[in-house]
Amino acid sequence: ALSLYNTIEFKVSFFYAKSRTCSFIVTSDNMCDYVKFPEFILEKWRAGQITHTHMTDLLRLELLIKYGGMWIDATVLCTSRRENIPDYFFHSDLFFYQTLKPGRDGQAQPVSSWLISAKTNNKILEMARFLCYEYWKKNNEMVDYFLFHDFAMISLEHNEEEWKKVIPRDNAAPHMLLLRLFDKYDENIWNAIKEQTPFHKLTYKFDINQSSNDKSYYGVLFNKV
Repeated sequence: ALSLYNTIEFKVSFFYAKSRTCSFIVTSDNMCDYVKFPEFILEKWRAGQITHTHMTDLLRLELLIKYGGMWIDATVLCTSRRENIPDYFFHSDLFFYQTLKPGRDGQAQPVSSWLISAKTNNKILEMARFLCYEYWKKNNEMVDYFLFHDFAMISLEHNEEEWKKVIPRDNAAPHMLLLRLFDKYDENIWNAIKEQTPFHKLTYKFDINQSSNDKSYYGVLFNKV
């Protein structure tokens, strides 16, 4: 059986370009075939100063700015057909999940980066990229795991009118499956979750022994794949 845990070991992310009819699998081996990074970024990444996780933040920025389209992390499950997903997910100038009020109160980083849709040369993403690169010109380590989110928020606040155009979609629903992943499967609950979101943010960071329970959500949804 091919499980989610096994597939995620390839550590790939999927990028859908609107202008093409196919999908691209972008990896660390071929990413420079699609986009170009400043040499100091590549040097600091190879030296381990820029983590692989943060490098994917920079990669999604470069891809979306250059090509437009949708970035989806490899840990995201889609349970709806394209024709059943609202068009704004794919055709907005910019779209991402957010923590909305009242849950947003007190949140320093209300922006989710695991699914981002954008048109080419989006100025919010361009500013976030600029801030990231300026940071790495002067620093050799990350002061915050959510560095990309910090700079994205600065860019959003600086471009407030553009931010208001982003369709509000709360990021709570896409995490409901993750929070129940190893609970006993309930079809009624699963159907209710799917009605609330076409995308589900999961993780590869769990004990592999947890995946052996065939009666859990994980067991029912993934062990038969």
